[in-house]
Order: sequence, then structure tokens, then C-alpha cells
Amino acid sequence: MSLIDMVSPMVKRYGQSIVLRRFSGNTYNATSGENTQTSTDYNLKASVREYNPKELGGLVQQGDRKVIIAAEDCDVVPTKQDQIKINGKWTTIQAVNARAVGDVTAVYIIQVRG
Repeated sequence: MSLIDMVSPMVKRYGQSIVLRRFSGNTYNATSGENTQTSTDYNLKASVREYNPKELGGLVQQGDRKVIIAAEDCDVVPTKQDQIKINGKWTTIQAVNARAVGDVTAVYIIQVRG
């Protein structure tokens, strides 16, 4: 059994529910004269944890969290322009790292703040 085969069932079983929000553009309302940002939400399971003290420093600040999503469960590749909702609170994505086995992405490791 490969890492890819193990990650998704583990995250589904032990992970928590999150929402990944992908912003897709603006819609202009001619009547009100306002722009409304449009988005799509993806409900996912993820492993969410605080960074330990040894990982802090550089770009990782105290209070940042590490979110791990199984790639096969995510319909989009997360980017820094997306947001993630954890326990009812929206966070901003600071960094996204894809980890692969061979040429196949297994997980996305995402640093969030907020």
C-alpha cells in the first residue's frame, strides 16, 4: 500500500471538516453600482494542527496552523488566493506545498493564518 492509498482514508477518518473557498472573480451590479466577489466553496476533511515551537520563525508565526489535505479528495489545487474556514473562522493561506509520490501528488500541506 502506497502513501497515496493511506492518506485519504486517514484524513477522512481522523480529520476535521473544513471549507476551502476559491475566489473566481467579480460580478458588477449595474443597478447598485457595486462589485461582488464570486466564490466556490469546497467541503473537505483535513488534518489541522498548530506548528510546534521548533517550526516557528522565518515565515511561520506563532498562531499559524498546518492544514493537510489529501490531494485525491480535493477538486482544486489550493493557492494563496484561496481561504480556509476552520472551526467557523476564515483563515488566509500563507503557503502551499504539494508532496508527491513519484509523479502523483499525495497531499497538500498548507500554512494558514488567522
